[in-house]
Amino acid sequence: MSITYDGSSLVQSTLSSDKLTLTATASYGCGKLNKSYLTGKYYLEFKILQNIQNGNIGIIENTKTYTSGGGLQSSGDGYYCVADIGGWIANDICSMWLDIDKKEMKIYKNNVLITSYYGTYAKSIINPIPSISIWGGVSCQTILKPPFKYTIPVGYKPYDYEIIKYLVQQNNDIYAMKSEFHVNLGQPTNDTQLQEWFKMYGSDDLSCLMTEYDKNTAIVKDMGVLGSGKLFSYDIKI
Repeated sequence: MSITYDGSSLVQSTLSSDKLTLTATASYGCGKLNKSYLTGKYYLEFKILQNIQNGNIGIIENTKTYTSGGGLQSSGDGYYCVADIGGWIANDICSMWLDIDKKEMKIYKNNVLITSYYGTYAKSIINPIPSISIWGGVSCQTILKPPFKYTIPVGYKPYDYEIIKYLVQQNNDIYAMKSEFHVNLGQPTNDTQLQEWFKMYGSDDLSCLMTEYDKNTAIVKDMGVLGSGKLFSYDIKI
């Protein structure tokens, strides 16, 4: 499922065809994304498309609802954490650094930390989800995966990230990674089948390639990006 705005969460707002640009039809127009995480560190950007008089960008407890016309608020006190973006102008970029394990949200304006919005958020927010609340007539584009305007901070993932999986190739044969015995899948008939093998038999953990089995040692060579995963050559030396 693609991560977009949750259409059922909208208050006084509409969405673009890709459901990533929210336009407020009245003040305040609100919306939240349709995907939340319980752990991890995530990065996303919001691009303001018109000068904005009032608005907020932040997180809300995913189980809570909005107050119609009341901005980025929830039905219970302490269930949201926001940064004021009032006075920002068209093409300003708001970057959010969300560290769920530390319960920490950082907000940057054009890559400069807004110190008044830096710190931990309420313990009552168990399942945080990014949200926006903007002035009527203003649109905001949300960018969840590369290309971003600014560099993703070390240790953070794009909010909409794909897990890269790996397969093993020896000579012309492809081997599954989900077994220490590396089952021989043979040769794919086309790239479509190879992509299916990445999904079904690939792994995002390469530690098994660095593990010695009896007297054999795995030697790995990066062969570059291929579709949804990476293809490696794999030689056994005895």
